[in-house]
Amino acid sequence: MGYEPVLQNVFVQPGRGSYRHQVRRWDNLPLVSLGISAQGYAPRMPYQNVGALKPYYQLLDEGRLPIATVDPLTPEMELIREVSSCLRFTRLDLGNIQRKYGVDLDYVFGDLITTLQKLGYLQRDGDSLQMTGKAAYYNNIIPMLFAPDTFKQQMLSLPEEYLAEYPVPQVMVQAGSTQSAAINVQLPSTHHPAPG
Repeated sequence: MGYEPVLQNVFVQPGRGSYRHQVRRWDNLPLVSLGISAQGYAPRMPYQNVGALKPYYQLLDEGRLPIATVDPLTPEMELIREVSSCLRFTRLDLGNIQRKYGVDLDYVFGDLITTLQKLGYLQRDGDSLQMTGKAAYYNNIIPMLFAPDTFKQQMLSLPEEYLAEYPVPQVMVQAGSTQSAAINVQLPSTHHPAPG
């Protein structure tokens, strides 16, 4: 077939990187998963295929998709997934987010963005936000600050044993409210003008 493994679930042609695959994931674009335990993405539906060969082929033989889990996302969580992925791995285009989701992140997270810029963790170039070299140590934590405040409140209800084992959620909820305003996602496909 001419493909070689790059990561556990990523195969590419020699001499071509997996960057396009990653960008599709970061921008919440559809990504078809092929293979055992492969992870894919349909709009607002991250999914993973079954993890064993026999059931994988059995489902295909039955004419069914070999999907083990689907984790539906609300439009709000899809937005935040894209925001955190772009911040962690590339840069965040605020204008693109505004067009795609109808959300002005400067309005919703204005105080947080300003604070992170003053601390030297975010740099701004026009409509673009990018984490700085100083922020590298906090690469997994800073994007989580952009999670909806309601989600952070849900994190507080996790069992203490979980929070002790996985401290990053605890760090996230200790920051408290980071929103300056409510998140109100307005997806273009769901926005219909009122009948006239």
